Amino acid sequence: MMGKTLIINYRSLSNVGGIEVFVVNLIDFMIKHNVRVIWLQERGSSIHNSFKKVLLNEKVEKVEVSNNLLLWFKYGNFNLNKDDEIVLLSFIVMSKLKAESIVKKYRDCHIKSIYAIPDTKGLSYYIETNFSGILRKMVSFLMRDVHNEWQKNAHLLFFAQKQVDALQDTYGIKINNGYSKVLKSLFGIPPLDYEILRKKCKREKFNIITIGRLDFPHKGYILGLVKSFNRLKTKYPQLTLTIIGDGHSREVLNKEIESYNQNVRADIRLLGTIPNNELSKYLKDAHLNISVAGCVKVGAVCGVVSIPARNYCTGECEVYGYLPENKQMSVSTTPGYAVDSFIEEVVNMSDEEYYALAVKSYRAYKDNEDVNPWFVFDGTKDYKEFIVPKRKLLLLIIINYLMKIKYFLTFRGFNRQQIIKNFLNFR
Repeated sequence: MMGKTLIINYRSLSNVGGIEVFVVNLIDFMIKHNVRVIWLQERGSSIHNSFKKVLLNEKVEKVEVSNNLLLWFKYGNFNLNKDDEIVLLSFIVMSKLKAESIVKKYRDCHIKSIYAIPDTKGLSYYIETNFSGILRKMVSFLMRDVHNEWQKNAHLLFFAQKQVDALQDTYGIKINNGYSKVLKSLFGIPPLDYEILRKKCKREKFNIITIGRLDFPHKGYILGLVKSFNRLKTKYPQLTLTIIGDGHSREVLNKEIESYNQNVRADIRLLGTIPNNELSKYLKDAHLNISVAGCVKVGAVCGVVSIPARNYCTGECEVYGYLPENKQMSVSTTPGYAVDSFIEEVVNMSDEEYYALAVKSYRAYKDNEDVNPWFVFDGTKDYKEFIVPKRKLLLLIIINYLMKIKYFLTFRGFNRQQIIKNFLNFR
């Protein structure tokens, strides 16, 4: 009897973000339904506490991947059953390219190597943006060709329609049946708790909440949101701000908050990372959710008025407006509107208006619910084998090393001493 195997090519799950939550929830579902799961884990990487229950399960097979930046892709041994349906899931361009070495090694297993694109821009997804001038044009031309081959052979999935549009616009290619390549929800949306919502309408205290990784400029709207809160707090003393998430930009956020008056600082809560299954406890006390991507949905399905913010905005927090009209803007980078007027509008609207708007936020997702946790298998039936030609792959490997050099020299988030130690260890 044919079984199923899922290989997760995502090297570290030490932090919490949208991709990480999706990956862990997918793994959890698969092991509960007797799918073999192999996780390609970076050697020495930690597992975030909120993920340990799933990832430390004995059913999750871990294969060590070298963290030595001098290596292209070196991984430990594992065996595959050629009679299984096998999907190898990657989430950045270079991971997808590296996965081809596994496809070639196990050619008789007919592995489906899928690239699930999680963003509309970013250095890891649109790698030409790491460079400038003629080199950028050359890399862009090469990536246009590679992505076009991937889409023609059904190697691509997306987390949102906006990501389909962005890929088409960036490279001037057409994604065949792009609307059908958007990943489905893993879980159904629970019923709305109308009793909690009726109590929330009173808004004696008005709690603004945002959920997201502290990663600026990608989630730079968070920095803009605290600036807005600082401006509005004097006029509306009932305001509080709850920030759920963590990341390498936390120090920048702390520095901004520390510059405010004590009465403002006292009503800003930085809770760090909260396990996904505990978020509803904090959303019960929230009145307005300003977030991006999947975190807009997280608030909306709990009956919180939710407004999508702009990705990669700097300076101020820019938003697009209420749901359902602006549902598709949750991963947008299009210029929006300053958030202040929206906060004031929600603070000042009547109980009836607030109730109706909260229900609309909920129904924006519930009415269009599309659940299929098996989609990584079901949505890839049209997959055709394609391997990047050797000459192009060699060019991409060189580009990858140029990217590594740039990261090493310029990115502050690296522990350079540890990287140098890793250079001496080629396990």
